[in-house]
Amino acid sequence: MKQSDNYNFKKDIKAGRIIGAALIVLGSILTGILVYIVSTAQSLPRILIAGPAILGQGIGMFIFPGGNLTYKEFNKLGGKKGVLRLWSKAPLFHKVVWIVSGVFGIVISFKIMIDQGFLAPL
Repeated sequence: MKQSDNYNFKKDIKAGRIIGAALIVLGSILTGILVYIVSTAQSLPRILIAGPAILGQGIGMFIFPGGNLTYKEFNKLGGKKGVLRLWSKAPLFHKVVWIVSGVFGIVISFKIMIDQGFLAPL
């Protein structure tokens, strides 16, 4: 392997890591807004329920990025095809972590909303 090949290999970041980082940022912003509104407002936009779920999903994808699909390859495929390829190339354990982390985030969202009186307890 040439030195230039090694340099290019280091540059090609896995698509799951990039997507995970973006979801962490988005989820953190939505979660911050959720916590602020829950503590100060009388009503709550339902979209904010997704904040902790997106944050959990992002952490799961950042730590377990799936297969060897690079972000460059992901972009070439486009949105839907890229997501399908990322899912199909990911090891089963990574898929399970992605699902569990998203569900865990949803549970946290509902727990926050129930504790603050925006939803009736189940």
